[in-house]
Amino acid sequence: MNKDPQLPHNISQHLRVLDVLDRITQINLARENMEDSLRDMLGLILEVFHADRAWFLYPCDPAAPFWNVPLECTRPKWPGLFAQGVDMPMDGAVSNLFDELLRTNGTIQYGSATCHPVPPLVAKLFSVKSQLMIALRPKIGDHWVFGLHHCESEVVHDEDDLHLFTAIARRISDSLSILISIRQLRESEERWKFALEGAGDGVWDCNFQTDEASFSRRWKEMIGYADNEFPNTRTAWLEHLHPDNKDRVLSAIQEYFAGKRPSYVIEFRMRCKDGSWKWILSRGQLISRDADGNPLRMIGTHSDITERKQMEIYLLAAQDDLSEKHALLNSIINTSADFIFAKDTQLRTFLCNETYANAVGKHPDDLYGNTDIENGWPAELVKGVPERGIRGFEHDDLDALSGITVHNKYDPAPVNGELRIFDTIKLPLRNTDGEIIGILGIARDVTERKNAENELRELNEHLEERVRQRTLELDHARNMAEEANRAKSHFLANMSHEIRTPMNSIIGMAQLALKHEHDPRQRDYLNKILLSGEHLLGVIDDILDFSKINAGKLSLENTDFDLGQIKQMLANLVAWKAAEKGLKLTFEFDSGIPRNLRGDPLRLNQILINYINNAIKFTPQGEIIIRARQIEETGNAILLRFEVQDTGIGITAEQKSKLFHAFQQADSSTSRNYGGSGLGLAICRQLAVLMGGEVGVESEPGKGSTFWATVRIGKSSPASPAALDRCEERGPADRLLAAMAAVNGARILLAEDSLFNQQVAAEFLEDAGATVCVANNGEEALDLLRQEPFDCVLMDVQMPGMDGLEATRLLRADAALAGIPVIALTANASNEDRGRCLASGMNDFIGKPFKPNNLYATLAKWLPE
Repeated sequence: MNKDPQLPHNISQHLRVLDVLDRITQINLARENMEDSLRDMLGLILEVFHADRAWFLYPCDPAAPFWNVPLECTRPKWPGLFAQGVDMPMDGAVSNLFDELLRTNGTIQYGSATCHPVPPLVAKLFSVKSQLMIALRPKIGDHWVFGLHHCESEVVHDEDDLHLFTAIARRISDSLSILISIRQLRESEERWKFALEGAGDGVWDCNFQTDEASFSRRWKEMIGYADNEFPNTRTAWLEHLHPDNKDRVLSAIQEYFAGKRPSYVIEFRMRCKDGSWKWILSRGQLISRDADGNPLRMIGTHSDITERKQMEIYLLAAQDDLSEKHALLNSIINTSADFIFAKDTQLRTFLCNETYANAVGKHPDDLYGNTDIENGWPAELVKGVPERGIRGFEHDDLDALSGITVHNKYDPAPVNGELRIFDTIKLPLRNTDGEIIGILGIARDVTERKNAENELRELNEHLEERVRQRTLELDHARNMAEEANRAKSHFLANMSHEIRTPMNSIIGMAQLALKHEHDPRQRDYLNKILLSGEHLLGVIDDILDFSKINAGKLSLENTDFDLGQIKQMLANLVAWKAAEKGLKLTFEFDSGIPRNLRGDPLRLNQILINYINNAIKFTPQGEIIIRARQIEETGNAILLRFEVQDTGIGITAEQKSKLFHAFQQADSSTSRNYGGSGLGLAICRQLAVLMGGEVGVESEPGKGSTFWATVRIGKSSPASPAALDRCEERGPADRLLAAMAAVNGARILLAEDSLFNQQVAAEFLEDAGATVCVANNGEEALDLLRQEPFDCVLMDVQMPGMDGLEATRLLRADAALAGIPVIALTANASNEDRGRCLASGMNDFIGKPFKPNNLYATLAKWLPE
């Protein structure tokens, strides 16, 4: 067979192309940031073409009024737009240039020696003598423009340079697609490893603080081991490194860990199972360090570059002997796993490697001089079937013969009866005169990679569906939970009302009976009924508070109060209980605490009363000390710590772990011996947290307990000292007498549907000297108000017919009645109920069961003097 004497030159030229493209690929793979990779590419291209400026324009929009160059690499003497930080207005010549470029499938050379002159605006702004430009068309995203400027002098590039520039542009387009795809697909380490396996690379994962390592199946196959034959240890890897390479590799790793290398990319030899050596390109990235900053875990890939290294070695050794070089080149080609073939201008094969020939079951010598169909490739793949989307080998071959580099990422072809997918590049082959004498083709089997991409796409689609379904399920569960919570709140509110209504009668009747009963035994019975009723009321309040806190509906008030009033109120509420058991009650409030505070005194009292009641309950003898001290002050707020110390029975360490949790007692016998719902301390903890604090207990069995709580409270502006003194000087008895005096002589309308509660309220009011008239519902109340004058209305909310809220709204709408004070007297005792009452036009609110002192004090506020 006659061989063209220009063939070695052509192959050498194409090896130059492949070398530049390989260096571009290495840049891509060595840098994770796409823009850094592109800048490195521009630097390489500037060097290869001896240009003064290399740049990328993206996205390329010829219709844009301005254009800029976001990425460029320039020589110091020739800065570009990016370096100057300015945009340039688009004129017609430049717009036409871009339009033409986007329509052209190849490189355009601009200069006085070509048919494409440099646009005047570009020549003036950049001092451009000549330039090369080509449109980049990545698979993903908008079109780019890639260009070179020569400013020192005009350069006319030969066909080899134009061919190289076009090949580089196509490689960059592919690289852009790959870089963008990789950035989108880097969502999980497992999928990354899976894709690399499909692409033919081996994956490794190493722990540098242990001897543990993980090597993929492909990694082990590279050096001839089955998956279960190679130990998953770092020691095993080190033992397979070539002795001449080991120190260099370990040094590179340490330099990378220390930040002296920007990346870990290195080539070395590894011993195969059969004793031979393979060249490996290893890339890695450190992904975690321990708490001290020491390297912990690193992952990476191994690529078999033996063929490339052998090619380098063989080419260097054969530079002075063309025939030997040709023979070595054939040897290298035949050892490649890729298809390598060449055809003449008649599309007849004149060179191929064994891998290509084996695909059709023949020897390479049997294929020379034949067309693809004669060599056994299916006619439909060779000629193409447009209606089925099959382009055909011959169409790509003819494009390559016209001077175009063709790149098909997904070429189907049968190999030994199995349909495989190939990534194929076809290049025009030229002689020393630049004439095209044939084409060179390289095809890599990417079936596994394509399958991996398909599987990843399916996994993503299924994952999105699973996420959507799970979201719907969670939404449904949340709606069900909210509905259940609303039902629970509604049930508790109804139960509270239904229990408080008869409790008002029980407690009220007991209080009334105690005023008239003198027999000690009967008074004892009545006192026990009263205490039991108040205890039951406390349990109901605890349940409601706990439910509100859990539902996130408990809101804190923010009002001004005096710590001295808190102290006085506690003494009034609990002193008599301590006295009944013979216990000494002592208050130790730090005098340095500001007296004028702002917060929720009711909830603070609730915590302290719970602590004190527990101390009284569990202390048979001795004393109880209530302390308050300031811990810190920040801006306009202070942190207070309250303590209740007793000399009672104490608590074990095991029992302490159960406290402050709902429905828990320190001991199962506690509920039998002392009573309690198990909610009080849990509510105290949640209230303290709402007020920016916490709770705790210190105790030993038999030595008493100290329960503490911290709360963050604001500071208010000081009140009048005289007013504070008057508040503290007037005792509970004096305040009660003053309130009853205000009620004496008042005409009060009581709107109440319960006969028992009518009797209780009426008798307490009449004891204070008031005249009481009763209405059974809102309609009766309005009729009586229109007939007789009243000083005040006590209005129940839930009544048959017209309820209290509607009656109040109608009353406020009547000009003759609008000024009468209306006070709610209702078993709907929540803050929401209070808000509804005030919104309807009521002046104040008294919850059932009511205390006579509170009833008189509230009426005294609203009755005319």
